[in-house]
Amino acid sequence: MTDGSEPMTPPRQSLVASILEFFSARLALIGMESRDARRQAARQATLAAITAGAGMIAWLAALVGLIGWLATAVPTIPWYLATLVCAAIHFLIAAIAAAKLRRPAAPVFPLIRTELAKDREWLLNLKDQPKR
Repeated sequence: MTDGSEPMTPPRQSLVASILEFFSARLALIGMESRDARRQAARQATLAAITAGAGMIAWLAALVGLIGWLATAVPTIPWYLATLVCAAIHFLIAAIAAAKLRRPAAPVFPLIRTELAKDREWLLNLKDQPKR
């Protein structure tokens, strides 16, 4: 008498091993691309922080320069010009960082998308084949 559970046949073991290998490879690929996506997100966040900080400093410096110019209105005291130059430098830094932020980022998970497209194509071709 049998206990109702038969050992797996070799083709079935091969299928299970192939499925496990397939998912293992996909998970490894997701892990690799996740690290790349994390680096890209950190870079974007850094550039956003630089843009915000430089923009705020430029705005504050411009206000201080304008207020100083209006308060003194005397050409012999040019300390506000230094403030305005500082504001211009910070505006330039903010503009450069903003321009870098506006560039399109590299696509996220390109290898996964390629592999999933290949898998989809393979499955469609497999479905179209006549059964034996």
